[in-house]
Amino acid sequence: MGARFFRAALLAVPMLLASACGDSTLNNEADAINATSIDALPVPEGPASDDLSNTVVGSIRNLPDTVRFMAALTSSGVGKTLVDGGPYTIFVPSDSAFDSLPDGELDKLMTPENKARMAAIVNYHVVKGAIKASDLRSLIKKGGGTAVIKTLDGSDLTAKAEDDMITLTDNTGKVATIGASDIAAGNGTVHLIDKLLLPNPG
Repeated sequence: MGARFFRAALLAVPMLLASACGDSTLNNEADAINATSIDALPVPEGPASDDLSNTVVGSIRNLPDTVRFMAALTSSGVGKTLVDGGPYTIFVPSDSAFDSLPDGELDKLMTPENKARMAAIVNYHVVKGAIKASDLRSLIKKGGGTAVIKTLDGSDLTAKAEDDMITLTDNTGKVATIGASDIAAGNGTVHLIDKLLLPNPG
């Protein structure tokens, strides 16, 4: 049953994007419907409109290994917010980062009754302003080795620089490393991370 909710959330991604930019073409709908498991779900694809490609959501959509975060953006309703306004900085966890959740937890979070919890998790990956890696390093230096960053969830992330890497520590003590960084979008910046961040242990 949980996988069905995940499929429904992913199918809603093109609809979310279409509503934001006026494009009703769902190029991958048939493939998504025929998928038999979460891992078999394809990355949403097809040319985005000029409006969409100029947003953080459009940038994330075009990246590989972000299917689960795109589904989370949709099921939580946060994606609709991020296509407008900004600028925003988004730390996007890879698909494998979601494997840290207990078995069945991701499917559970995708259900309508857990929308608020999913929104809190997604918003914990979003910061106001376009913050590049160099900006993070400057903040860390000014903070004497750490920088506390306020997220849209209202909770903090702690950034540190370790050699040539920048890490983010969440409220549970989990440490994520920023990989690809400074992926530009018209209304913000995207950084890829290797862990799913959680605002609290619950």
